[in-house]
Amino acid sequence: MFEKWMANGTATPFYIRKTFTIGKSVKSAEARVCGLGQFLFYLNGKKVDDHELDPAWTDYHKLIQYVVFDIRDYLQQGENVLGAEVGNGWYIKMDEHYTFSFPVFMPPNPNPYKPYGNCLVFAAELIITYEDGTQETICADESCKVAKHPVVRSNVYGSETLDQRLDQPGWNTVTFDDSVWENAQPAETDNVPKGELKEQLLPPVKVIKRYTGKLMQTLLPAGDTPARDIYDFSQNMSGILDFKVCGKRGDIIRIYPAEKLDEHGDVDQTIDNFAKAVE
Repeated sequence: MFEKWMANGTATPFYIRKTFTIGKSVKSAEARVCGLGQFLFYLNGKKVDDHELDPAWTDYHKLIQYVVFDIRDYLQQGENVLGAEVGNGWYIKMDEHYTFSFPVFMPPNPNPYKPYGNCLVFAAELIITYEDGTQETICADESCKVAKHPVVRSNVYGSETLDQRLDQPGWNTVTFDDSVWENAQPAETDNVPKGELKEQLLPPVKVIKRYTGKLMQTLLPAGDTPARDIYDFSQNMSGILDFKVCGKRGDIIRIYPAEKLDEHGDVDQTIDNFAKAVE
């Protein structure tokens, strides 16, 4: 299957890209891709397909799933570039201020979480069949370039830290200058996934519906807590937040999701009556 697992040597999200050239007419083409914990895949600046959170979460010591994409319509004559954003998922869960933990009154967790490696990894191969009957396989290898991602901390359960100063517009396009990026390195033995590699056959996670947040109120500063706007999305959901802001370089914006409000109309992340729920 995959020739190599590539890495940038860190446990934090990263960009990866590779340029390649097509000089003949393409009859068909597919990409087999896996990034652990999770990835988004691009060709020539366009996100391939409408998946989110690929691959599906598994016990990576037992099973690892790769995703197959039809990429014929994303390719072009001449120079091309494949790119991916690789994030933590459950492969290496980075705890931050909001994460899952068992209440102190419960018995110890018999299966505590342990990272599956010390760094995130990526693998891909593009199988291109040309009109003349020849075939070519392009793999992610040491010619790939890597760079830090704006997401500098990632917790799949509850939070992430985004440093927009690290954003690199056009990073996944052919015309982008990646001369200052580092070369990707083969993952060390301890970080190569151990599970059986299989094609992911279950339906992908997709954005099914969009909700617009409505401003409920603005709370004034209280003690060490700054002023904050409270928005209502009208629906409890697993979702991706999309918003625009403006400000000065270095400004900090904090966003707290919650399922309910407290008596002051502020977001409340506590779980009420948890003891009763587990009795």
